Amino acid sequence: MPNELVNRYDFLAVGGHRKTPQGGLIVDANLSRVGVFKYQMPDGSVRREYRPQDEVFNPDSMNSFAHAPVTDDHPGRVDANNWRKVAVGHVAGAPGRKDRFLAGTLHIQHADTIAKIEKGELVELSCGYECRVDPTSGVSPEGETYDAIQRDVRGNHVALGPKGWGRAGPEVRLHLDGGMSVEDAQEAPVVPVPAQVSDAATFAGMADIDKAALTKAEADLAKANEDLVKVREDAANAKSDAERMKAELATAKAEATTVRAENEVLKLQAKRDADEKSGAAAKAKREAEIDETIKVRGDAVKHLGADWKHDGKDIPTIKREVVAKLEPDMKLDGLEGPALDAVYSLALGHAERADSSRASAQAAVAGTRVDSGIEVDSDMVSKARKGMEDRKRDASMTPSRRDRARARDGRGKKDEKPSGS
Repeated sequence: MPNELVNRYDFLAVGGHRKTPQGGLIVDANLSRVGVFKYQMPDGSVRREYRPQDEVFNPDSMNSFAHAPVTDDHPGRVDANNWRKVAVGHVAGAPGRKDRFLAGTLHIQHADTIAKIEKGELVELSCGYECRVDPTSGVSPEGETYDAIQRDVRGNHVALGPKGWGRAGPEVRLHLDGGMSVEDAQEAPVVPVPAQVSDAATFAGMADIDKAALTKAEADLAKANEDLVKVREDAANAKSDAERMKAELATAKAEATTVRAENEVLKLQAKRDADEKSGAAAKAKREAEIDETIKVRGDAVKHLGADWKHDGKDIPTIKREVVAKLEPDMKLDGLEGPALDAVYSLALGHAERADSSRASAQAAVAGTRVDSGIEVDSDMVSKARKGMEDRKRDASMTPSRRDRARARDGRGKKDEKPSGS
């Protein structure tokens, strides 16, 4: 069997706590440990997976839990899109080694969660992470047999939960400063495992759980239909009234079971379709944002100069800089969203038309030919324009003033064409 990339939820220890000046809660916790864990597979079997010391304390693995979000129960994979909705705190920096445990500190800022911890309603924690499962069996140095080895563990979040989530020894019980006792050691529970995933960047195993539920619902529906056919046959073959009534009652029950199974299948299919549409929409939105970012940064380089740097600026900030350069008299205070987009498009349109006009004028000066075949260059055009301006000015002057102006400009009577020429 090849290596698998899977998601895991493990249940470990939470330790002492203290308050911050802002009312938050700082909780010491064991995030992971060396040893063998049991996992229930989608087909119902149990697999014992060993997490060796060199994997638990691998620097890349430990650092992956640095600043990881803390949640109340497992929300699935946590990322920038759902962090604000599900996070109640975070892991303070990178955890470190403490005996056979990976120990860290949780900062909890959510008031309801803090109240649950202090009341004893949230007393255990569970890490959500991804890892690669090496299908090599053996016996651990502690004498525990295992079916596979967990490698390349990468943390995603740390979830808080109630008593009974699971135990992996006496360390899994919350022991707050109030003196709550630690219960006796018990064997680690069998933890249900999300199905195998193929993408390390997502918790696609959660979707596979829905798929397994749909498969089971469809199997239940098929069996309900078989039972319905059978009870209908029994009703048709019944001889006495009592037998017929009994058969009809069985038929009604079977029909009700079939309807419930059909509803379950339809419900799961609708959820699957909704999840697929939501994923496609999110992907399209991300691609559109990337395209817009590339375009706006290109506009900025074009109009602000090749030395301009984006330095992590967001799109609205870059648009304001471009508009301020192209339309310096435009007031940008309070402009957001569609209003800012409209002003930005208007400024770019003005700039493009101005560029087009300048290009046309330059082409007329530098590259055109008149009908006589004489090539016109910029010097000829400048001289002609100056001559027209001089003649226009002379026409508005008296003869004496005109003579004085011509003498001042170096244009004497020699510039005048002889009469009759």
